Amino acid sequence: MKGVGIDISASGIAQAKAASKDLQIEYSVQSAAAPLPVADESQTIAMDMMTSHFLNKEERENLRDEIFRALQPGGYFFMKTFLKDKDLHTARLIKEKPGPEEGSYIHPVMGVAEYVYSEKELVEFLSEKFIVRKVYRSHKHAFKGKAKKRRTISIYAEKDY
Repeated sequence: MKGVGIDISASGIAQAKAASKDLQIEYSVQSAAAPLPVADESQTIAMDMMTSHFLNKEERENLRDEIFRALQPGGYFFMKTFLKDKDLHTARLIKEKPGPEEGSYIHPVMGVAEYVYSEKELVEFLSEKFIVRKVYRSHKHAFKGKAKKRRTISIYAEKDY
């Protein structure tokens, strides 16, 4: 097995290298908005693990298209991101600290914009390029009407042959 990992954080890449020193993984410090450092149809799996919510609309579209370009036909894309459906934290943040685009807010600690999809929006967005095979939504995000933790959505999608 071999792979490619990207992160905008040099310290994040250093931690990943240390944790995977015996694996054939090439790392680069770059934004997920930049072109992926892989050949067309060269990957069997791609993952977006809590990354693209930091990107603006055009960058999210570019990342999705880059992942599509990089995946082999029949390859899988796994994505995990925040879900705004029934998420009390997201509703509060969008109301109190609205971001530059609808569905976004300014993170109160980091000061950066974060975009949050509804399930319908995310499935439609990914279905423009992929076959969505499975959707998993987190639960237990509220207790007695109060926010407990952030809600997430995980999607398994396939590049058609």
